[in-house]
Amino acid sequence: MENQQISSGLTVITPNTGTNTQSNSSSSNSQGWQDIEDFEVVISASSYGSSRDDKYINGNVRIDANSTTVRNTEITGDLLISSSSKGRVTLDKVSVSGTIYVEGKSRLVLSDSDVSDILVRSSNSDVILSAEGETTAGTVYLYSGAEISEGKLKKSYYGFEDIVIEDSVKNNSRFELSGDFNQIDVYASRIKFIFTSGTISSLNIEDTAERGTYDIHSGTTVDTVDIYGQSSSFSGRGRIKYANVYAKYAYFSVKPDTVYNDYDYDTGSGSVSYGDYNLTVYVEDEDGDDLEDARVTIKREGYSSEDWERTNSAGRAYFGDLYNDYYDITVEKSGYTTETKRVNVRYDDTEIRITLRESNYKKTIFTVFVTEVDTDGEYVFLPGAKVVLKVGTSTVEKITSAVGMVVFTDLDIGRYDITISKDGYESETGQILVSSNEADNLLTLALIKK
Repeated sequence: MENQQISSGLTVITPNTGTNTQSNSSSSNSQGWQDIEDFEVVISASSYGSSRDDKYINGNVRIDANSTTVRNTEITGDLLISSSSKGRVTLDKVSVSGTIYVEGKSRLVLSDSDVSDILVRSSNSDVILSAEGETTAGTVYLYSGAEISEGKLKKSYYGFEDIVIEDSVKNNSRFELSGDFNQIDVYASRIKFIFTSGTISSLNIEDTAERGTYDIHSGTTVDTVDIYGQSSSFSGRGRIKYANVYAKYAYFSVKPDTVYNDYDYDTGSGSVSYGDYNLTVYVEDEDGDDLEDARVTIKREGYSSEDWERTNSAGRAYFGDLYNDYYDITVEKSGYTTETKRVNVRYDDTEIRITLRESNYKKTIFTVFVTEVDTDGEYVFLPGAKVVLKVGTSTVEKITSAVGMVVFTDLDIGRYDITISKDGYESETGQILVSSNEADNLLTLALIKK
């Protein structure tokens, strides 16, 4: 039969002229990535099917279109969303008896649909899967990074129940999930797993899944996590009810309700540790006043974000149960410059103060006068005194003039450490606040003779 072009934009092809040329990939516990042949239908238009009539396709289907909606269609074979497909692909009241393969940089939306297993492998790692309405799907096998969400599912419909993250996934691949999941099996190493909302009944981290980071957001719940992959790190403020640790090392920023540690100590030393260090970030404006509603984000060096929260009415953001390590702190607020600093959380209670400046701020100057008390009890200018201002990680040093004055120019708004000294006099060390009002940027200090 010759190829026939149909007005809806689909092509009936017999024999097959399009084949998925991806090679088979080894899989931890699925049938693996299969080549699909003999496409009965290739969809290259923005829509297929209608809300009035049902369609029946006895065979395999390939979608090449950039953004398309398939409606009221039953597919007895496999469905391939090819690598040439980009944009949103919506399956509305669609059933797929075979497997769905996702290659493209696509968002696959399942609405009131009943499908079997879904395999995702995209070179772009930008695949988004979402389920809504009366949708039920089989197991989702992930060979590349993806985002999976369940939104507005009707009662008694499960959406995506089981997820498998395959061992062939590249290092540092990102997986973000939201919804209620039955079981998630992780076989891949060094992944970034982010759970933003919902519940996970069972999270299994297999022995091949080493050095993964799992960010369990506040408000989420993991009923049981079984950890076989060594050096797994859990951050965030979510709840873990039961943690069974069979690995050499596991870290939790928030301690699970119950922990069972059954590592084989004959083969090496194993440990389970919990965050027990605290960090307080104070946020202020250029005048030294508390700044409210700034977003404070902390990121542990070499790991995904640990936690974040907005500052409260006292200009304070508190982070508890942290690890003894370096953290990058980012503070943001609309109308102000964004500031980033690094802090070593090395004490039980570490504090840092960060100043935000208005977006249109300008640099300013600060003047220091150094005096002493003469024999008559009068204050006189003291030349030759050394004034050292700490600016960031460096220092600026100046010597007072004949009138005991030094001027520091081109300063950012904020707090600075200052030291004033001279041979034969007691040194003075303190902190100054450089504001946007140059009239306030003045310090007069008297040194006392030894």
